[in-house]
Parts: sequence; structure tokens; C-alpha cells
Amino acid sequence: MIAARVALALHPAGWRATHELEVMSTLLDLADDNAGRIPSSEIALLAWQGAVMRARGSIAFWGGLAAIALMLWVQSQQFYGFVTAPYWNEVLTSSAGGFIVVLPIAGALAAWSTATADSARSRLRRSLPVLVATLVAYLATVVVVIATSGWPASSIVNPAIPAAVVAFAATAVGVGVIAGAVLPRAWATLLTLALLAAWYLGAWTNYDIALRNLTGTNILLFPAGIDRDVPPQALVSVLLTAIGVVAVAVIVSATLRRRGRVVTALCAVLAAAVVVVSSVASPTLTEAMSVPRDTAELVCAGSQPSICLWPEQNASQRPLIADAASTAVALGVPVPAVLSSGSTEGSLGSLTRADADSVLNSAAAALVLPWRDDAGSVDDPFAVTYALALLFGADSVAVLPALGVVSPETGREHRLTTDEVQDRLGVHDTAEAQQLVEKWLAGELTGLRAP
Repeated sequence: MIAARVALALHPAGWRATHELEVMSTLLDLADDNAGRIPSSEIALLAWQGAVMRARGSIAFWGGLAAIALMLWVQSQQFYGFVTAPYWNEVLTSSAGGFIVVLPIAGALAAWSTATADSARSRLRRSLPVLVATLVAYLATVVVVIATSGWPASSIVNPAIPAAVVAFAATAVGVGVIAGAVLPRAWATLLTLALLAAWYLGAWTNYDIALRNLTGTNILLFPAGIDRDVPPQALVSVLLTAIGVVAVAVIVSATLRRRGRVVTALCAVLAAAVVVVSSVASPTLTEAMSVPRDTAELVCAGSQPSICLWPEQNASQRPLIADAASTAVALGVPVPAVLSSGSTEGSLGSLTRADADSVLNSAAAALVLPWRDDAGSVDDPFAVTYALALLFGADSVAVLPALGVVSPETGREHRLTTDEVQDRLGVHDTAEAQQLVEKWLAGELTGLRAP
């Protein structure tokens, strides 16, 4: 019977006033026919109907559907769409890109929903569904990204990223609650929308690192690459701001009285300013948009060379790099003692979203670029890298460098065709590739020092 009453409580109050007695009578009849127990299926159906009826009358329900659509649309407009590297940090951050659009709307919905509330409990009850809907929209994007790109290859994840996502949503909703408490409904909604749009979109379109770290948009702009991590200063700023805004929202909701609205609003602004100033004062706020990933996570194996890769790379890329290193040794090309995704010398790069051809090209570049001579021909390093990649077995078109020339008539650069690039590099097939590598090893190229 308790379960039945809980299921009834999920229905809107108006519906319960009209139908509760009738429904309870029906449930009691079912209990009499079932040895005194109400069938669980009937209680579940009743609860589901109540949840749907309440949701259909909630702005958070429709706002949540719109948020899901917007999050997915924004994600689809990204350069790689729903495809990410098999790296949890990138999956979780790239999936939040739609927050730039969704957070101002979530804040506006929170302001609209809570503006007519008459108590702190009522404001909490009305704002919580907006927060949940925003997070559900984010989780829906994560699910689609994983379904498209596959489950991340490693369990390593920065726990501060999920915390920052919740903080993003809580900040937007908190701003809406504060505005809804001190302003008329229409003004609260419009002001919240404008403020949050300026806060996030302004930082999104601005290249100032401090501003991006302060607003947390560096997390949403996290550079793709499994060799990078989110800067801690951006995470700290987001969490500090969320704590401050939510605290102000709670204080305003709990203490607001009609006569004290102006004073309360001023206190809220002051408290928010303290949070912002404390974030700006952080000495590391302007350091970087990203930080190198901890090299302790590298998985090293083999010798001469030892190949060190991130856990996400290990399974598919290690055999390709090992075969390329063996081919290089057979050609007489010097091979570093360590080929690593986490170093500058002998670096393989991040190899994000890398197919076999990209991996082989990265291996070739790791062997060639340390010998580069900037005083010589700029084409030689590209040519020898391309030649080695071909000898490693890469496709001749897939690893072709993108080169261009500036037209003397228009002053504009145009990209060379495949044949033009191969003519410029002097490499069209593996035979010419072999000859070019031999010239390099013999010291006949000005753009590369002889090993």
C-alpha cells in the first residue's frame, strides 16, 4: 500500500484531487483478487503514468529535450563530430562542447521556473529538474560519442572532469535561481540568458587563456590529443565559481524577503565578485590551455628501441612502430634508444585518431626531424620523412605532406596537387624513396644533417 501511495504522489496535485479515491478503490479491488497484494505491474504502470504526466507539465522536461537536441547538434558540428580518441578525458570534455549553448538556456529556464516560488524549498524543487535535465543532455552526448568511437581503451580518467561538468550545470542553474529570486520573471529570464551567454560565449570567442581558464571554457576547448591533460587551474576555477554561486543561491533563497530584495541582491553580487576575484588571483591562471599528461602512464616494452605508448595506443600501434623501427635499422637509419609518445626527442606525437598510415608517418618523422638543419632546404625533411613512410609500407597518398605555393599574381597560397607535391619532393615510388634515404645517409642533403 505504501508503494501505491508513492506512485500516486508522482501525479500532479490537480489530478490526484479528482481521481485519487477512484484509483485507490480500484487498487483495493485488485488486492482482494490477489491475496491482499496489489500487483507490482499495476503499481509500476501507475508510477510511470504519474511521472509522464508531471513531466509533460514541467518546463524542465521540454527544456531537457531541447537541451539534448542542442547538445547533439553542437557536437555534430565539431571538426571530428562524434569521433574522439579512445581517451576518457577527451571523451568527457569533447562531449561537453554543447554546454556553450545549453548552459545559458538552462540558467534562463531556472530563472523562469523559480521566479514565482515563495520559499527556498519551492525554488529547490523547481530548479533541481532543470539541473538534472542539463546533465542528462550531457550524458546523452557521451553515450552517442562512445557508441560512435567505441569504449575508451583505458580506465584512466581525471575525476575532476565529471566534477567540473556538474559544476558547470550547477553554476548556470544557480545564476538563474538568484536572478529569479530578486527580479520579475521576464527580466530574470532575459538577464540570466544574456549574462551566461556573455560569460561563456565571450570566453569561447576570446583567445585570452586567463579568461578561458576563469570561465572553464578551456575544458570545453580541451586540445585533442591523448598526450595532454586538462589544466588544473581551469578545473579549480570552475569548482570555485560553482561553490560560490550555489552558496549565494541558497542564501538568497533562504533569507529573501520583499523588503530586503535590494540588500540581498547586493550581497549576492558581492559574494559572486569575491569568488571571481579569488579565481583571477590564482597565479597559475594564465599558464596554459592544457598540460602534458603524466608520463608515468606510458607503457614501455621492447629494447633497441624501447617503444613507450599510452595505454590507449598500445594494442594497435605498437606492432606497426616496431616493424617500422626494424625496417629503419635495416636501411641504416639511426634509431633512438626510445621511441615515445611522451617525449620531445624520438617523439611519436599524440597519434590521436591515428590509422596505420598516420602511425607509420609519425614513426618516420620521429627518426628524421632530430637531424633537421634549418639553414638548408626546407623540403628535405618533408621529402625524407615521406620516403621513409613509403618504405615502412604507408600509402603514398595518405602520408603525402600538404604543401602549397604563393601565387605571384594574387599573393594567395594554393595547395599543390598530389603529382606536384611528389615532383617537388622528388619521390614518386619506393625506388626513389630508397635513393633519397641513401642520399641523406651519405650527407648529400642540405636540409638534414648526416647521421
